[in-house]
Amino acid sequence: MVQSGVPIGRPDDFYAEMLKTDEHMVKVKSKLLKQQVKIKTFEEKKLRAENKKFHKALKDFKMKNKHQQKRDNMEMIGKLKQRIQDKGDVGEREFDRIMGINQGGFGKGGIKRVDGAMGKKPRTIDAVRQKH
Repeated sequence: MVQSGVPIGRPDDFYAEMLKTDEHMVKVKSKLLKQQVKIKTFEEKKLRAENKKFHKALKDFKMKNKHQQKRDNMEMIGKLKQRIQDKGDVGEREFDRIMGINQGGFGKGGIKRVDGAMGKKPRTIDAVRQKH
């Protein structure tokens, strides 16, 4: 267009005739707005469902850990009762060894977990995320 000498832009006083009426454009705009609202509600619903699944898994994981710990404690108590019946009396050191208590106490090296590891307890949320 520059080569042929024809101006590229339209003059300021140029009015083009509209192809669609104002009523039609209002309908198109309202339809687009409704579509955006639908998409937004769908995304929110999807996010709520995802959160619900995650929190359900988190609750289930905590419950399983609680039950496992209870089972382990009952098993240790059973072992202690058996030792007491067999030996007659168990000293404090023997009691700590059977119950899996760290010799340095709870404050010094952390708590000795059932799996034998020392230190901080792993975060529950990290364990649940690893499963999903």
